[in-house]
Amino acid sequence: MGRVMRVLLLVIVFLFLLVAVCGASAAPSNSGSRYAGVAELQRAEGEDMQEAPGLVEVLRMLAQGIGVGAVTAFLFEKFKWFQAMGTETKWWTILGISMGLPILAEVALQFVPVDVWALLEPYWTAIASGFLAWAGSQGVHLVQRVLVRQGS
Repeated sequence: MGRVMRVLLLVIVFLFLLVAVCGASAAPSNSGSRYAGVAELQRAEGEDMQEAPGLVEVLRMLAQGIGVGAVTAFLFEKFKWFQAMGTETKWWTILGISMGLPILAEVALQFVPVDVWALLEPYWTAIASGFLAWAGSQGVHLVQRVLVRQGS
């Protein structure tokens, strides 16, 4: 995998990890979508639906810098090219990303038209749901590994 693809994958994983770490749940905001009737029916039946935060909400959290440094450092430690850097280079890299991502998120929120966010939202929801399912599977795998080590 090329370096650009790795960085792109890292940014995508970072965003999804941020969603999982923050654990925020957005109120269903399906008014105007083709699923609005379904969401209202489910609310009328008393079901408390938990949804992954929306794309704009995640960008707002990112623009506030919530968890950016910790998640970035955690993810970057997984890459050999980052591990090969010197301590000071790593420090500056994490600092730059920790400051740069919130700025980029704020720029996106200010300059990308609302219609574009509306078009991207269903795809974001599908991808975020898939990521959260994957994260859940990793959690179960970790618990099972610990239980096997303990002999339970």
